[in-house]
Amino acid sequence: MPDAPVKVLLVDDDEDDYVITRDLISQIRERRYHLDWVNSYDAAVAAIRRQEHDISLLDYRLGERTGLELLRESQSLNCRAPMILLTGQGDHEIDLEAMKAGAADYLIKGQLSANTLERAMRYAIEGKHAEERLRRDRDLISRIMETSPVGIVVANQAGKITFANHQAEEVLCLARDAIAHGTYSVLDWHMTDAEGNPLPGQALPLKKVLESGQ
Repeated sequence: MPDAPVKVLLVDDDEDDYVITRDLISQIRERRYHLDWVNSYDAAVAAIRRQEHDISLLDYRLGERTGLELLRESQSLNCRAPMILLTGQGDHEIDLEAMKAGAADYLIKGQLSANTLERAMRYAIEGKHAEERLRRDRDLISRIMETSPVGIVVANQAGKITFANHQAEEVLCLARDAIAHGTYSVLDWHMTDAEGNPLPGQALPLKKVLESGQ
């Protein structure tokens, strides 16, 4: 069964640029692409809400609005499809702002070819898939740690406890709000014998681990 076509959303208020982009995508042979075009900011927001596309190409100039504004709004809509910002000419400040707003890439229209566009879209989609896999793995690890019958504590290099699962909270009498505020430190712990009596002169092994970073 052949791969389903990659669904691309183009947001551009210039029909000539749409035709150029359509022609570039039609030249790509490595994989099939299906291009949808909207020519206004509001239509773009509606399309993004539907979550039907694998990737979006956003023109920087969208009438009185900009692609940067659309990028930021898409974040509030919980859009997970990667987005590439297109501009008529290079601008380092816009490039930086696009990255801050969550753009997967920043391309100059006059320098586009079928190869560069295909590569940018492929990298953006693969990068987003890798990000999603990492997020799912982190969620799984978090659930395992939280529900483990063994007490688990995570501390930063300064010794501040940044996470403790339910079992650790119960055993060590830790308050979740205090953990969030960085109140507890593993460096406050002391070596004891099996009955809980302090062992004078015994250095905490964790201190050496934190200091060495190993």
